[in-house]
Amino acid sequence: MMKKLLLSLTALIFAGIAVCQYNVTFNVDMTNAAGFDPLSHEVYLSGDFAGWVQPGSDPGLKFTDAGSNIYTLVLPIDSGRIQYKYFFCAIGTPSWDNGEWSGTDNRHRIITADEILDNIWGDRPIIFTFNVEMTYADPFEPTTDDIYLAGTLISNWNMPGSVSDYKLAPSKADPLIYTLALPLAPGEHLYKYFRVISGAASWDNGEWSGDPNRSVTVDSTTMSVDDLWGSPAGIYSHFENVSFSIFPNPVNNSLTIENLNNAERIEISNLCGEIVKSLTNKSSSVTVNLSDLKSGMYFVTVYNNGKIESTKFLKN
Repeated sequence: MMKKLLLSLTALIFAGIAVCQYNVTFNVDMTNAAGFDPLSHEVYLSGDFAGWVQPGSDPGLKFTDAGSNIYTLVLPIDSGRIQYKYFFCAIGTPSWDNGEWSGTDNRHRIITADEILDNIWGDRPIIFTFNVEMTYADPFEPTTDDIYLAGTLISNWNMPGSVSDYKLAPSKADPLIYTLALPLAPGEHLYKYFRVISGAASWDNGEWSGDPNRSVTVDSTTMSVDDLWGSPAGIYSHFENVSFSIFPNPVNNSLTIENLNNAERIEISNLCGEIVKSLTNKSSSVTVNLSDLKSGMYFVTVYNNGKIESTKFLKN
């Protein structure tokens, strides 16, 4: 009886493991692979799920030629986040030399189901930062609510709260601005922000119901977004209750600050709390040249007789 029980438990354990494993089809277009010769080279995959074995040394990670410069490989992969990269080697000669690129910025994917990954050789991921301001989100309770992303990012529309990789964290500069950096493939991505209440995964608490979703085209010039919860335009259009005023907002090159009342010091800082501009002032208004700043959200902080006031603006 005990032996049968142990066998049953073992079967359940292995069944649980099987449930968490999915068939993933890796397709890579080798058209842009400089130096690749299909007559003398073989295409291989390596990644953390395979212990980063040297390309060419494991025949189970060798691709087959599907025609039209597309190479394909199907592998059983455990659920969770994986890192991987494509390589080609001279036939029968294992080597690290011919990867898509050098360095540790690997491709990332969160595996939650059977899927097909269509990749282009050398399509290097870009670290992209999502920022969302929750100041005027109603309802929102930061002591019980977490903020999650869902979308076509490094997986496909996972239920908010079910994948910890998509959880945003409060920024250092402002606890009501939540931020997350992800390695995204170049191209268009769809996404939306969700509240996850008391850790309960759900689709119920998104910014709005249904389409349209937010979208962003990731490339070498667009590496972050600054969003306002519930506003598809992604522009911070409000002002905090401060005694001074700023315009325009968003701003292109020059920001004007008025009603300063002989402020002693003015600082402009980024989301990380780093001061990027600092000036003293004894007039009622000042215009600051911001043409040297990157696009994104910033803070204006005014110091006046021990009083500190701050508001936000968006730099285009």
